[in-house]
Amino acid sequence: MNTESIVTLVAGALLVIGGGYLFYSRIAAFNKAEAVISYRKKPLYLSLAGAGILGAGFLLFALTFFLANPDWASMEVYPSESVFAGEAINYPLYMASALIGAFVFGFSATSLVGLISIRLKKEKMDPATKKFVNVFLYCSIPVAILSFVLGTSGLGPFVTYPLISGIGFGEEGVYWLRAGERHSGGLHITWYALCYLLGVALCYIICDHALYKRYHKHGIIDTLVLVAFPAGIIGGRIWYVVGNWNREFAGRPWYSVFEIWNGGLTILGGAAAGIIVGFLFLRFRRKYVDPRWAVDIIVPTILLAQFIGRWGNFFNCEVYGQAVSVEGWSFLPNWLLEQMHISNAGTPLPVGQIYVPLFLIEGVMNLIGYFLIAKGLPALFKKKLSGGDLGGAYFIWYGLVRMVMEPMRDSSFNMGTDGAWSVVNSMAYILIGAAIVLYLHLHDASAKKEGTLPYAISSLVFASLPFALLALPSLNVVDGSEIVVYGGYQIIFGGMAPAYLAAFVFLLVCWLVSAVAFAFSLLYRKGVFSFRLKADRLSLGQAKGTPSYFGVDSLLLYADFVIGIVTAILFFAGTSSLGAAYLVGSEATANLSYGFALSAVFLLAGSLLPLIELWGRYDRNKTLRREEETSVQAL
Repeated sequence: MNTESIVTLVAGALLVIGGGYLFYSRIAAFNKAEAVISYRKKPLYLSLAGAGILGAGFLLFALTFFLANPDWASMEVYPSESVFAGEAINYPLYMASALIGAFVFGFSATSLVGLISIRLKKEKMDPATKKFVNVFLYCSIPVAILSFVLGTSGLGPFVTYPLISGIGFGEEGVYWLRAGERHSGGLHITWYALCYLLGVALCYIICDHALYKRYHKHGIIDTLVLVAFPAGIIGGRIWYVVGNWNREFAGRPWYSVFEIWNGGLTILGGAAAGIIVGFLFLRFRRKYVDPRWAVDIIVPTILLAQFIGRWGNFFNCEVYGQAVSVEGWSFLPNWLLEQMHISNAGTPLPVGQIYVPLFLIEGVMNLIGYFLIAKGLPALFKKKLSGGDLGGAYFIWYGLVRMVMEPMRDSSFNMGTDGAWSVVNSMAYILIGAAIVLYLHLHDASAKKEGTLPYAISSLVFASLPFALLALPSLNVVDGSEIVVYGGYQIIFGGMAPAYLAAFVFLLVCWLVSAVAFAFSLLYRKGVFSFRLKADRLSLGQAKGTPSYFGVDSLLLYADFVIGIVTAILFFAGTSSLGAAYLVGSEATANLSYGFALSAVFLLAGSLLPLIELWGRYDRNKTLRREEETSVQAL
């Protein structure tokens, strides 16, 4: 760096520190004031002045880049490896764009953070102040985005691509990471990981504030984050390994499945695992929190985390579509187009071509989905929604998003041998979301009447779906470059795999048990049948020696749980049987496709419903026991 760039860098740092202190100290004073403060008072005006000073520091930072690289001024055309190779570069115009964009972004982004802080912490404001804060906040969002694009586009022609994707520490010292480069050993900090951590932090702030407004306590979900986030990573890894076993992990050392630092997570598996673990944590460790209300608050924010996390894929040059002409995408910033000109291996496409930026399309759809689910649905269907509907809507929305995106992917990023695994998961997300919404409405409709009818109906629906799903392509046999697709019934009744025939028999039994459970549930509801079995050993939270009485419907649903689990396992594990019975001596491998995979997923989901009923009964009995003991002690 030359002397001029060092001076501007130091001056910019001083302005950022001074402006930041002035801004945040005034915002803090405004938030702490007990009296209602008008925006005409000094704190807000001084905070805006601090944001302006901080923006000036950002401007000097941008100027530092140009002063530190005087050779940029001599660049007249884009370099040969650029997507715009040979096109003219207007240096003064790009420099002005970078400086103006940096100043406006520094001011607007700082103001946005401060205004969000006011919205979260300041409860008492006069109407004029509240209106001022809201208008300024919502205006700052598009200004911050547009100014960021303007400023970074000014630097776009002069930056090296692919962009830096992280930083490493190892035998080579400290070094930058870029897509396509491989470094062994040491510690790697990638922007991919930081993007997802930033997304989680944003979700936490939103949810913590919502819980504080209802329960007047911060930190309710602190432990939930510490439990659900790792569960999401583990679930994402497990589902990636399962989906890519034959393609990536078969024949490799067993410990390779744990090498998460080499990449390999799937959001579909991670989100589902995180949601399940988070719900169970609330159910058993935060019993004063309404779990269905919390699900409606927390689960849709996952879309925001996914929106931010997808930018990690941008830095890694991954999750993109087929190569296309850049002409149809010229409305995007030049730096984004330059990055999408580079493959995951770090090599550029021919001039004028880019990969379709699926990461951006999916990210924008996730952002739209969040506001549609969290804000739109409650406004449109406030009186018709049941608690938990918004959580189910997340599954439906994200399943639809992935259904749209998966066929557009570059084949190298598809999961499974034939790329069907992610599509199977997307379909499962849609159907599971719809089933959740259906179940919740059935449950609420019969909430005033004790019984198992909603569970029995849902269980019967889940057990019936596989009979239709098995007509879909269910198994792919890969022999070299040839892929042969078999339907579910073709495999089951073709004598190819005994395990699938056994799974179908268990499916019939599962459906029959569900149907009988439904019949008994209906009879109990109508009062036609009242016989119950005494079960002293299954006290379920009651006092010792107090008998429990189980209806035949409950016992059948518990039996259905066991049968459904066994059936799902047989559907998942049937590929090994196929290989033994049908492909002896062959190098071919078999992979699950839509029919078998979706059947297993829905059987697992349907089998869990009796457990929900069991947990509910356990909690009710335990609460009654606690109330009885309290009454006895009081007497």
